[in-house]
Amino acid sequence: MAARSALDVKDLPSTDNNSPRSAAVLRELHGLPVNGLSDSYIFKVDAEEFSRLDLHHSMFTAALDGLFPPPATEAIQEALRVRNGYPQPAVLDIGTGSGAWCIDMTKAFPDAAVVGMDLVPVKSSSVPPANCRFDVGNADTDLAKMYKAESFNFIHARSMTQGVKDFPSFFKNIQRMLRPGGVFIIMDGPLTTFDEDRQPMECKEEGQPGFSWFRKTFYHMREVLVTRNPNMELMYRLTDCVRDMCDDVWEKVETFYLYIPVGNFDSPTISPSERLGGILLAENLSRVPDSIRPMLLSSSLTPEGVDRLAAGLRAEVKEPKVKQFFQFFEKVANEVDAEEFSRLDLHHSMFTAALDGLFPPPATDAIHNALRVREGYAQPAVLDVGTGSGAWCIDMAKAFPDAAVIGMDLVPVKSSSVPPASCRFDVGNADTDLAKMYKAESFNFIHARSMMQGVKDFPSFIRNIQRMLRPGGVSVIMDGPLTTWDEDRQSIEYKEEGQPYLLANDLEENS
Repeated sequence: MAARSALDVKDLPSTDNNSPRSAAVLRELHGLPVNGLSDSYIFKVDAEEFSRLDLHHSMFTAALDGLFPPPATEAIQEALRVRNGYPQPAVLDIGTGSGAWCIDMTKAFPDAAVVGMDLVPVKSSSVPPANCRFDVGNADTDLAKMYKAESFNFIHARSMTQGVKDFPSFFKNIQRMLRPGGVFIIMDGPLTTFDEDRQPMECKEEGQPGFSWFRKTFYHMREVLVTRNPNMELMYRLTDCVRDMCDDVWEKVETFYLYIPVGNFDSPTISPSERLGGILLAENLSRVPDSIRPMLLSSSLTPEGVDRLAAGLRAEVKEPKVKQFFQFFEKVANEVDAEEFSRLDLHHSMFTAALDGLFPPPATDAIHNALRVREGYAQPAVLDVGTGSGAWCIDMAKAFPDAAVIGMDLVPVKSSSVPPASCRFDVGNADTDLAKMYKAESFNFIHARSMMQGVKDFPSFIRNIQRMLRPGGVSVIMDGPLTTWDEDRQSIEYKEEGQPYLLANDLEENS
């Protein structure tokens, strides 16, 4: 099936029957309109707030110099690449706010379908392109009802975790909705500020040195949020949430920190993009008191106290007296790519065909002897370091059914066939984890193929192989130099395009 056109965004898996109706998504709190779907995300909902959310988006775009952290660019571009025979690339933005991020994403990736989800109907300041759509729903309760499994190549969530109460369910749904090889980015910030050394700042009372109205605002926001969302503290442990709540399906999880100055002040730690982000943050914060007024009125503050806090915050961001930074952290998680596991299966088949077996013929007798069942001895055991798709392990378990076979790799193995009961897969780094994961004299046969490029400490790696082998055990390490050879098994010198080939031994004879 060829990739669909961008106009097929309407066909993405979401049903209006499972989405809350617009009339049900607004309510009043302290006489102000707020969303009706979540009682822990209580910002005001009106035209001014959508305008502030546009500014919020511009602040991030300026500070990041793009739509996502630079380290994630390559992975996202690969995830959203159009491929023949695959569905149209699709993006989900959870907590889309004004929809500005979605609209910019559709311009940057015109072949992708982009869906924005929020607690209230989106009022975007510009007309969304045809490949962009907005849905109404609560990410804490509605994801499973609204979107099918493997619907999106890239899922983005920013400044919305205070509305998540059921973190395990939220992250399981992220995993469920992502397509193989997809990317998930979640971005939020702790309710505190940081100094120029990137250390958290203590909350001071008014009149004390270092007092900040911004920090006091955070204090009262937290006062309300921890009451309404007892699990809010988990937002500070997002890396653990992503890893632990999704059954180890991630190829890697990375953290990116962004520090935006609270106002416009000089500091050697501020980059040009962060400075621009700080100017936009100051304007954003001047509007925040109106946005969070329903929340502040739910705190211990009186209406007069809220007004005083708002006036103090606006004056502070205009003329900062304390140099402080707002920290945002982004967790970038890459899901394991099914295509790569398929290629690794082919890689295994290539070696099996070329060797006419699972290991080099000269090693056959030694391996069979090492894996022979002997009365009074431990069960024969095999370790495959850098197992890839696990295909070698599965074939070994079939060839030696009395042996226990373990495959170890950097990521969780997604095998194309069901492993026998005697086969198990572990996740670890052969360069650093062998000593922690496996005891001495654990294996009769250790196999490592096409994985040495990941080894930095060769002496330690080889010592661990020796340590883990039982007496009489066999180790087979198979890899190749990054060069090619001619029919006479002579190495071929690298040439630029258009140059004739010359063999290495010819160069020696002519020197």
